[in-house]
Amino acid sequence: MVLLVGSHQAYFNMAEYEIAAQSFPIWKAVLWVFYPVGALVAIEYFLRSVNDDDDDDGGGGTLVPAYNPI
Repeated sequence: MVLLVGSHQAYFNMAEYEIAAQSFPIWKAVLWVFYPVGALVAIEYFLRSVNDDDDDDGGGGTLVPAYNPI
């Protein structure tokens, strides 16, 4: 592979890629994949924990007959 850096060319062979792949531990790769998903799940749980649902009528709300099925 040829990489152009400024006016110089840098050549990389597969051995250099293999060394780079072996120096990256598998736990970092797994963390790289699951960290964003875990963050989204944590945000979802946090947003669901906020109880701002006011349509449950547990506090003594009144029934509107137009919405009552027969």
